[in-house]
Amino acid sequence: MKYLYPVNVLAVSILLAGMSAAQITDPSNAQANTDSPVQAANKLSRFDLGKLDITGLKFLGMKVTQVNHNQPGSQVNNPDSPNTGSTTNVMLGPVQFSSAPALSAVIIAAVCSADLGTPPPGEILCETISSGQVATTDPQGGSFEYVVEEELGYGDNPVATMNGSVLPSSLLIETQNICEDFSGNLTFSCQAGETVVGFAHWYNTTSFQSGRFTYQNTSTNSPFNTLSTFIEIN
Repeated sequence: MKYLYPVNVLAVSILLAGMSAAQITDPSNAQANTDSPVQAANKLSRFDLGKLDITGLKFLGMKVTQVNHNQPGSQVNNPDSPNTGSTTNVMLGPVQFSSAPALSAVIIAAVCSADLGTPPPGEILCETISSGQVATTDPQGGSFEYVVEEELGYGDNPVATMNGSVLPSSLLIETQNICEDFSGNLTFSCQAGETVVGFAHWYNTTSFQSGRFTYQNTSTNSPFNTLSTFIEIN
């Protein structure tokens, strides 16, 4: 059952002012932004980002367990009593930051919610989102709901919306580092000496339950390119 809750939002015009038709992709290929020279020159890509195992994520200390009911054999993680507060927890660790590489990939990695089922203690259940997937296939919503966005590169103008309403920063619950390990692979388990090459963001969409979630960000440094993506939450 879906519920609607009031939520404070900023003017949607903030999003529309900085977004072109090329930045919100065709619904038939929602996850794939058109490759730019920046993306083509970056050895890390959407392909590498898509290979990241979301079960390596930790949400407020909870383990992520993959649950894709339409795909036999897959799984996700869920908290007993998820914290829906507004504190963003940036987990840095003994790693180094690079010189602000341009954004090369932005994807929706997962949607996690209470309606996916009852997880073991200390876990949160999530549906993983595949490349090209435009909508969730499992039931979403309930007492909590989160969207997991992942990106490669550094941006400084993130804008997340739900059903056209810009989400306030208080709904960004947690930010986690993505590192490149010594073998050139991406990982959430950052170790000393590895470089942070991207980030995973957890947005609280409990107040909306269903609808279109969009995300865009603009590179911190030249060429200041903007990338975006979306998912329809059913």
